[in-house]
Amino acid sequence: MTDQLPKLSILIPTYNREKFIYQAIDSVLSQDFQDFEIICSDNNSSDDTYNILRNYQKKDKRIKVYQNETNLGPIPNWLNCLEHARGEFIHWLWSDDWIEPNFYTDSFALMQFQHTRVVTTWNYRSDNADDLHDKYVSWQYAFPEIVGYSAAKKILLGTGELPASPAAYILPAELVRKHFYSDIPKFSEILDPTPKGVGADSLMIAGCCFEVDMVAVLQKPSVVFRQHENLSAIYNRDGSLGQMRLLSHLWYLSNHKIRLGIIEFLRMLKGGIRMIDSFPLGIKIIRLLLATMFNSLLSTDTNYSAFDNVSETTVFKNS
Repeated sequence: MTDQLPKLSILIPTYNREKFIYQAIDSVLSQDFQDFEIICSDNNSSDDTYNILRNYQKKDKRIKVYQNETNLGPIPNWLNCLEHARGEFIHWLWSDDWIEPNFYTDSFALMQFQHTRVVTTWNYRSDNADDLHDKYVSWQYAFPEIVGYSAAKKILLGTGELPASPAAYILPAELVRKHFYSDIPKFSEILDPTPKGVGADSLMIAGCCFEVDMVAVLQKPSVVFRQHENLSAIYNRDGSLGQMRLLSHLWYLSNHKIRLGIIEFLRMLKGGIRMIDSFPLGIKIIRLLLATMFNSLLSTDTNYSAFDNVSETTVFKNS
């Protein structure tokens, strides 16, 4: 009897998350949707994360646990999860976050109703480590669906309307593999996206969105992002997170024929020029901008805009 492939692979890359990993996995196991596998890749944690994962594996055969012999960095660890995934669809769940009840059932029902293969969702953010019920809406795209091309452009141009984390999406596995970019180049000593785990996530989403007609939007918060002192918080504080993401997006545009309108290109131009603080970095950015403009002129793609169906970008706190 052959082992039936799961509909969904939930990928949880981990490193030193002994305090948070319980909630991430429990939030999956308590879902009413059960046609899934959980793939955990531990990046050689120095705490008890791996032992916790092994205990979960012993209790549920759908949970597969792998550990790297050394810490490979975030992107290779994500890739290790992906290489073991067998599902038709992928959900990335970061090991310090969790999902709300019915997320998967609601997502697949919406996917079927909207005749699409990509679903995103409203999100919560949790800042209070002592009270997990103290959370607020952090992403709330107002429309129930959006043209895939326009969604991809919103992500690449950083309009702030759609989540830039794949944890807020259900994505087709073959498109995730196709658009997993682990070769984003180094731009400076500080602006080095790949070893810092920046850019590959948002480019994965954009690439998938470009390949579908529509993206469905689940109109309720279903993923909770925990705010605490992690690498993203550190990079965000010194400003390098946004810079690395913008450079990664410019690198993508410089290698793909994506048509940009004048306002869209000027937005990327302004963002790129503002980052120039040295001659070597300036040369790299100018080359990316020129290649982006050239590819845009060569493109025969449809001209859906990043500014179609503009939605609220504010973070809403509960009263």
